Amino acid sequence: MGRVAHQTGKVARQIGRVARQTEKVARQTGRVARQIGRVARQTGRVARQTGRVARQTGRVAHQTGRVAHQTGRVARQAASLKRLTGKATHQTGEVGYQIGALEFLTGEVGYQTREVDYQIGAVGYQTGEVDYQIGEVGYQTGEVGYQTGEVGYQTGEVGHQTGEVDYQIGEVGFQTGQVGYQTGQVGYQTGEVGYQTGQVGYQTGQVGYQTGIVGYQTGEVGYQTGEVGYQTGVSGLSDGVNGLSERASGLSDRGSGLSDRGSVLSDRGSGLSDWGSGLSDWESGLSN
Repeated sequence: MGRVAHQTGKVARQIGRVARQTEKVARQTGRVARQIGRVARQTGRVARQTGRVARQTGRVAHQTGRVAHQTGRVARQAASLKRLTGKATHQTGEVGYQIGALEFLTGEVGYQTREVDYQIGAVGYQTGEVDYQIGEVGYQTGEVGYQTGEVGYQTGEVGHQTGEVDYQIGEVGFQTGQVGYQTGQVGYQTGEVGYQTGQVGYQTGQVGYQTGIVGYQTGEVGYQTGEVGYQTGVSGLSDGVNGLSERASGLSDRGSGLSDRGSVLSDRGSGLSDWGSGLSDWESGLSN
């Protein structure tokens, strides 16, 4: 019996040891499970961080694309400004050409004034001849008025083209181009008025020319009348000389007016040059 009890105690102690070992294994298993949970939570955090990094990378790529788009737009605007600068330079050359045309017209007026002086010196005693020359001067005055109208019309065209350039600048972003366009329209209409005024002056010269023809025929009749017609011719000569002097003064004043118009176009050319320089500076700023 004692042996059996001893053996039973041994078995019980062995069972206790096995139970303690099992408890240890269970605790170790719990620790491993907790470690696995921690690793899973860390893996989730890493996955969330990876997602955030991916979203940030996408945002950066989107911003880079927008910057590239803006850069392309700025490059297109710079190219447009280069074209506008070239147009402004071309307009400046056109204005210079107009100034040269006005200087030529001013010289023509001076030449016609000298021609009138020559006709005053060479005029005879025949009333018809003087009236005929007065008609010629009136016709030339009409021609000058017509040319002045042409210059005014071309000036209006320059103003209209300037307005067109300003309108294109307004397409780039400058709202002041609309104002410049309206200013060009006003200059165009002003040129139309000057052109019509030149037409009226031309028709007036035609009337003066026909009047000179009639006066020439009347002078022929007066010449055949005799001494009385001769004295009348002397009186008409004096009046004709006075009329030619007044017309010469008018041509001189018109020449001064053309010179003033040339100064105005010169100032406009300087303004276009300054404007072209401003566009070049702004384009340089965009390039930088």
